[in-house]
Amino acid sequence: MAAEEKIYEEPYPMGSMTTESGEKISLKAVGVSGEVQGIFFTSTITQEYKNETAENLEIIYTFPTGFQTVLLGMDARVGDRELTGVVIEKQEAETKYEEAVSKGDSAIMVQESGDGLFTANLGNIAAGESVVINIRCCQALRYVRGKVRLTIPTVIDDYYGDQRGQGGLQPHEKVVTDAAASYPLSVNLKIMGELARGAISSPTYSIVVEREGEVARVKLGDGATMDRDFVLLMNAPANPSSCLCHKDGDDWIAAASFSPVFPEEANTPIGIKILVDCSGSMGGGRIARAKRGLVKIVSLLDPRDYISYMRFGSSVKHEIRTLSPWDEKTRKIFEKAIADTDANLGGTEMNSALEATFKIGDKKDVPTGVLLITDGDVWDVSAIIESAKRSGHRVFAIGVGEAPRENLLRKLAIETGGACEFVSESENIAEAIARMAQRMRGGIATRIDIDWHEKPSWHSRAPKSVYDGETVTAFATLKEYPAEPPVLKWQIDGVRHESVCSVVEETANESLVRAAMRAKMDDAAGKKEKLKIALDYQLVSPLTSLLLVYERPEDGKLGGTPKVRNVPQQRVRGRIFDRLRSGIAMSMLYSAAEIPCFLRRSCEDVASFAADECFVFDQDDSSNLSKAIAEAEKVDQKRKIKDDQFKILTAMWSRMVAEAPMMEEVIDAWLAEIGMSWIKEELEALRAKLNMASEVFYALIVEYADGNFQRLATGDRHSQRLLKKAKAGLPATEEFMFPTQLNIWLES
Repeated sequence: MAAEEKIYEEPYPMGSMTTESGEKISLKAVGVSGEVQGIFFTSTITQEYKNETAENLEIIYTFPTGFQTVLLGMDARVGDRELTGVVIEKQEAETKYEEAVSKGDSAIMVQESGDGLFTANLGNIAAGESVVINIRCCQALRYVRGKVRLTIPTVIDDYYGDQRGQGGLQPHEKVVTDAAASYPLSVNLKIMGELARGAISSPTYSIVVEREGEVARVKLGDGATMDRDFVLLMNAPANPSSCLCHKDGDDWIAAASFSPVFPEEANTPIGIKILVDCSGSMGGGRIARAKRGLVKIVSLLDPRDYISYMRFGSSVKHEIRTLSPWDEKTRKIFEKAIADTDANLGGTEMNSALEATFKIGDKKDVPTGVLLITDGDVWDVSAIIESAKRSGHRVFAIGVGEAPRENLLRKLAIETGGACEFVSESENIAEAIARMAQRMRGGIATRIDIDWHEKPSWHSRAPKSVYDGETVTAFATLKEYPAEPPVLKWQIDGVRHESVCSVVEETANESLVRAAMRAKMDDAAGKKEKLKIALDYQLVSPLTSLLLVYERPEDGKLGGTPKVRNVPQQRVRGRIFDRLRSGIAMSMLYSAAEIPCFLRRSCEDVASFAADECFVFDQDDSSNLSKAIAEAEKVDQKRKIKDDQFKILTAMWSRMVAEAPMMEEVIDAWLAEIGMSWIKEELEALRAKLNMASEVFYALIVEYADGNFQRLATGDRHSQRLLKKAKAGLPATEEFMFPTQLNIWLES
């Protein structure tokens, strides 16, 4: 793509930074600028990188975005060239990205990599080269009783589980944290309209607010880093509602926001199933805040109500096993259980804990909901959402901490007809719990519908819940500009209710159209229809990616294969423990005896291995770690089974492949590290028998091991590049016959 040269000033001072192991970190700073107008937040995320090594790099950075954020476009500056990206089909983007890298050019690709997560891939960045990426986004916001909470996530915490199998991340998109990482953060926002007149504050950062007429400008204070979510609270005199419209071809796209007001507060009896996250990640201030909130529940219940109480981590602990009437006996049991509540239950097996909670029997004619208090730090989002939907329960989730998993908790609420709130370190969790109890007492809304006064050619799905003073947002494609404001209708206990938009107006903000089309894409039934919408409206999605290519001049092509350099996450503020070393041990699916011996040289190696595989130890097990390691060493002496050695080979390949640009170097380092000469001798004998070149033979060995042992080795992009080069020219018949020959050798 052509590029225009112009003078460019770097927005952030670029300082050198290294990981704990001394590796140069390529991400230098992140900034967010944007505008809030009505219910829409349009923003630009600026990421600044620099390759401070002497080698060509492929820089990979996985980052979070706010709930239902839509990525609209990208431009970048590579060296002294300005380029603009386009959205294309995902596989096509991967192919063009690889082609650019193989030709010695540079490419930048942004992909949706997980639930609320995106990955920036910077391929072939030359030594000493700087890159600045600008990613344009939009997001629909929500009013909750006269207040808007805008959250800009900055960091991915140490989520529990398997980030590949459960989180959907590819190996090259892996998320790791590093205590030495610290990234400057700047935020510069413009608040317009009614929200600019109300109180504006942040419970997570120090901010500066400057007002001028109908505009308020918000900036971060000095010294801010990406160690927590940026949260902005904006108060409005009343819950506004409106219907904004934008012309799209021959149609009108309408975005209606309703703020329903209930005529009177209901006071029905409730059944409340309380489930509290007591995993290790809830340690310190998080569990302390949860306990303060639980105390508030005592004053919220009366003898008409029912309660159960469960805590979970790696297992589920039943404190009040059934929905029990709220009487003096239950109150005493509950208060003692609160006092005993601590973050001492290991990992975060949220799905099984929720399923156990759903199985508790309900009381007839008593509206029942699950009150979940958690940081949401898990990878297994899809399974959790599906379990909750099947259960028929409303989930009322409270996310605690400085970087809770917003996407998971909001989806839980939306998909089950519940509600969701977030409580940072400086906010009052008791007030959030009181609001949740009032929502539960308000009854269950049914027959929810939106009257557009004409039949839309498309409209977003009706919400599963309506609550007093909380925004309901809906999109529709209309043939005519709305003559009347749309109406939200619902029913509670046989009584019909309505909420009408206060105003209908045209807006010049075309992001409204693309936000609506992203919702339409999610609702679309088939892959073909989804892809067409994404391409027509240039939307990043699971089917599409943003791509730009920098075609370097012939005398500036970059040779060789770039080294992969993942950008680590900064540690979340308040996490005073550091996995295993600080005493939060982890409970692994594999026993200590099953850890390969070369990774068991010290407690730190075990911690590193466990962290990479996303397992979590129970705290009580940490004191027995040395004993477990000693026992494992004894077991190792008895293990000479070739299958186990292939597991070692596979794990070692994963580690070595990112460190060397050529297959030969990887093989040498790989086998030397293992230190088991008999493996090398036997493999070399087999290679000679098959008359294969060394590079080809070991490439096939790696693929075999990878395909048979949990697919650890060759899933990442860099591995595939090396394997493809190694196998170039290999007859297909030889590749096909290789597994058979290897199995014969294994069984001999």
